[in-house]
Amino acid sequence: MPHGHHLQGLVPQSTGLTRPSSGRAKAGFASFVPPLKSNVRQYGAKRMNLEYNPNVSSVGPVEFRPYMVEVAWNYCQLLLSSNFHRGMIEQTLAALAIEIVLKSYNSVAVDNIGELNETYQFQVPPGEKVSNKHNLVSLANLLRPDVRRYLVEPLDEDVLLENQDAFSNSRYYYEPAAPKSSTDSAMKLAVELICKTVVLYRQRGCLDPFVKRFDVNAAYFNHVQRFGFVAEA
Repeated sequence: MPHGHHLQGLVPQSTGLTRPSSGRAKAGFASFVPPLKSNVRQYGAKRMNLEYNPNVSSVGPVEFRPYMVEVAWNYCQLLLSSNFHRGMIEQTLAALAIEIVLKSYNSVAVDNIGELNETYQFQVPPGEKVSNKHNLVSLANLLRPDVRRYLVEPLDEDVLLENQDAFSNSRYYYEPAAPKSSTDSAMKLAVELICKTVVLYRQRGCLDPFVKRFDVNAAYFNHVQRFGFVAEA
């Protein structure tokens, strides 16, 4: 399976760009500083090849919802590719991106099936109930257990809890009841979920142009675990 090209020649605080997807949106990158993750392969001290390769072997069959994943990425890149930064706006859009990725695993295709502009409808699984379809913890709890374990690592549970109502509470940040501070933890989690979903789709044979061309390594190592890099020639 393709993971994107190997990366070498680390240069702190550099950025990378992915190729645009065919027929839909372009993608761009900025930088954040995150903690190390155990499933990142690292080689050497001064020069190393980096590959983000989460283990998908425990995940059962999934339906592909690539346009939803791309829309989630588009919300992220509005901020990641911009020099304009406002904490509450970032947190709101990141929470929206997380919401879309989580919902993609419980959505059905309803129109333009098989086309680039395929459309979807979120459906609560049979026997389940959710009172707030924007609440991230509730949406995560609707996932199949195998999918939830794959997407949400133990440290991510706190991020979900902290940002569970960010889309509802942070978007009107001029109101007195709005949160008074924000962090970039939601954006890091949003990008991580997108990367994991793209890796899973590729492993399962998804041929969508966005999925095929999305540079998982550049996205992950610029926005979740930052390493500046020079692409191997």
